Amino acid sequence: MGTKKFLIPEVHRYLAARESPASRFVDLFAGTGAVAASLVNDVKVTCNDALSFPSVIARATLLQGTGCTSARARLALVAEARSRYVSASHDFADQIVREDAALAMGARSTHELILEAVHPGNSEDAVARSRRAAAAENYQLVAIYFSSGYFSTRQSVALDCIRDVLDEWYPSVASDSGPWSQGSPRDLFLAAWLTTASITINSPGHTAQFLSARTETGYVRVRRNWMRDVFDVYEQVLLSTVSLGRSAWRRGNRVMQSDAMSIPNPAHFGWNANTVLYADPPYTKDHYSRFYHVLETMTAYDYPNSFGVGRVRSDRHLSDFCYRSRVSEAFASLGRLAASSGSELLVSYPSDGLISETELDETLGVHGGLKRFARLDRSHSTMGGSKGSQRKSTVENLYLLQPQ
Repeated sequence: MGTKKFLIPEVHRYLAARESPASRFVDLFAGTGAVAASLVNDVKVTCNDALSFPSVIARATLLQGTGCTSARARLALVAEARSRYVSASHDFADQIVREDAALAMGARSTHELILEAVHPGNSEDAVARSRRAAAAENYQLVAIYFSSGYFSTRQSVALDCIRDVLDEWYPSVASDSGPWSQGSPRDLFLAAWLTTASITINSPGHTAQFLSARTETGYVRVRRNWMRDVFDVYEQVLLSTVSLGRSAWRRGNRVMQSDAMSIPNPAHFGWNANTVLYADPPYTKDHYSRFYHVLETMTAYDYPNSFGVGRVRSDRHLSDFCYRSRVSEAFASLGRLAASSGSELLVSYPSDGLISETELDETLGVHGGLKRFARLDRSHSTMGGSKGSQRKSTVENLYLLQPQ
């Protein structure tokens, strides 16, 4: 959601027009790193995001040391996960039988099964089950939280089996959760797992909600999504996942996981006048964490408290850029970050965002000279909302803050 790939040519134009070449490009709201990937081999990049799953994907593709596993090692992990499926599925055998029967009977039965699905967001029994699984270190999170909705139960158990083997063979290290993490083979396997979930998930392109079977058309989509073989998809993704660029470029790249408003002293990272900061913050009241909560929970694998039909984790990240009362101060924090490092700051923001251009100028202008570098007429997604059009016209602006 919210991709700004169309701005990449303008970012490149800015970098080419600089009097001195940029030594580093820091994407403060990087997502999965589309802008950074477009700079492959040209400029060292630092990707930062408040969510954890984008950091995994960025590490897998942008850092050194993540792609050094052979095809044999990758296939061996898939084979081991397949071998564990039969035993792992025993605890969910009744649920699998009910699901298969509902799919065989058609739309009405499938829709009713989805409506009646039990999970920690609506059942104390499911909460207790999740706590038992966590205490016993059983790999059942996806099946307990997201089956009969975002995934079929068969798919959920398969995803859990893959994570079980992944964590056993490539355990997490302290740097995975640090503010400035390095790459490892684990990132490749974990990123491929998350990508597999994204490919097989029963959703409209985000995970704020899952597809139901209220209509025959909806039923066909649900059945098609639920029938995809997770192991086959994971194998294909795993074998095709590669690191980008040359080794020398990847060695100089960095990945951080931090709220952009609370990044520690930029001098610690060596950011200076030759560093370019890029900010593409949220611009509506919709918190992006809601659209990615399934991937975020799968990454953490922490059996969280959750709520609602969407089964959203209760401690999801909430951005100050999504509150009209806080957005001005949020932008001020970016201005201070640029000023403290002496770096130029590029800001992508639409004309119909929560803060006006006048307010943006007043907020950022105290930290240097602010000018509009580019203006583009675009069409934005309305985040899959059911009311009104799915697209709306807007003007996208690229502003440049030059420190005093």
